[in-house]
Amino acid sequence: ATGQASVWIDGVDQQNSGATSIRASGSHSLSYANVDCQLLLWVDGDLVEFQKPATYDPIEKLIPTIEDLKPARIGAQGVAFEASHLRILRDVYYIASQTTERQEMVISDYESGARPPRVRANRDYTSYLAQPNLWPELFSRTRTIHFELRADEFLMLGDNSPKSKDGRLWEGFEEGPNPRNEFYVKRDLLVGKAVFVYWPHSWNKIPGTGIPFPFFPNFARMKFVR
Repeated sequence: ATGQASVWIDGVDQQNSGATSIRASGSHSLSYANVDCQLLLWVDGDLVEFQKPATYDPIEKLIPTIEDLKPARIGAQGVAFEASHLRILRDVYYIASQTTERQEMVISDYESGARPPRVRANRDYTSYLAQPNLWPELFSRTRTIHFELRADEFLMLGDNSPKSKDGRLWEGFEEGPNPRNEFYVKRDLLVGKAVFVYWPHSWNKIPGTGIPFPFFPNFARMKFVR
């Protein structure tokens, strides 16, 4: 009734709230994100401004637990509501490969070289992730690569992260007495401006039908970049 939205963070006592456009009954579109140590809420496409940033310190949970397999839930108290068109996007782990010096910049995902030896096929990999007791072995094979950016340097990432030959895989070296791998793009090389979204395609069929049509335009996803 007040239009106020509140969020809580485990371990942080103070409640954080912000005003929304919701008043009494009606139909609204809600999006919520918990990413990069911050809670974000959108109502009808508008980002809610909380009293203070809903951020928290990094949580050192390096290995998922069985809790990650539980479905998300929606609850209501003192109100009747109906939810539809639900979609949940969970994290995908992109990692550094277990490789040696010459290839230390190579990245992969768990469907390639980072799997435990006995996980060979994609279906075996999926089955593996459904068994929490096996996760310690899987995640123990990961390691970290750091890309340190200086002022006016930008790390370029591809839209298909585990498959793209982006900045993480570039092999050029800068000039100078202490050269480093040139995995970045300098500010003066960034030209132009993104103005329109015209990709991805519609998964090789006409949307809403089963009719095959390779690279059929996905008109619903096309839009100007604000």
